[in-house]
Amino acid sequence: MVYFAGRGRDLPAFLESLAKRNSRNSSLMVLSGDDTSQVLQADGFKNVKDSLKTGNIRLVYTGLAHPGAWTEERKDFFDQKAISSFGGDGNFKKISRDGELEDGQAIMGYDAVCVAVRAIKLTAPQGKFQPDSVMQNLTGLNETNAVHGASGYISVTNNGSPMDKAIPLIEIKKDGSTKTLDVMSGGGKGAPYTLPK
Repeated sequence: MVYFAGRGRDLPAFLESLAKRNSRNSSLMVLSGDDTSQVLQADGFKNVKDSLKTGNIRLVYTGLAHPGAWTEERKDFFDQKAISSFGGDGNFKKISRDGELEDGQAIMGYDAVCVAVRAIKLTAPQGKFQPDSVMQNLTGLNETNAVHGASGYISVTNNGSPMDKAIPLIEIKKDGSTKTLDVMSGGGKGAPYTLPK
């Protein structure tokens, strides 16, 4: 296993070098971070697929969001109402140009709006709608104030770090498709607290 700690934009060249290694008869797994999802739209994506095929390489990355994570086995990690807009004939299919969710951007955009709305609602009782007041409330998004996001429950500590966030482990296959292998979180469960209905 090789851990790639570089930027996603440098991943195609890295994989191309690995694909030319002498020991291509043995399989190699490359583990990378969440910006690997950006490789899916990059100009060099064909090169990535070629490297995976010819170099006997598996490419796995930790994502921020992926629709393949919404499985029956992990349904406690996700709020079903939050993900319903993305499935079937939901709103996303009606307004999206391509309907694709694999890069996680639409899911994270949805969650960003949900986080902003929750922080604004927490500000409302104080009667201060200044940007700094809303920003201060972002660190209060935990326990009963956690956000029901489509990428999982969003809860942060007092310093703004995520708490028990659902993290999908995603593989980019040789044909360029993606597959969620598993979903993990720091606490071992998606929602370690009781959320309001």
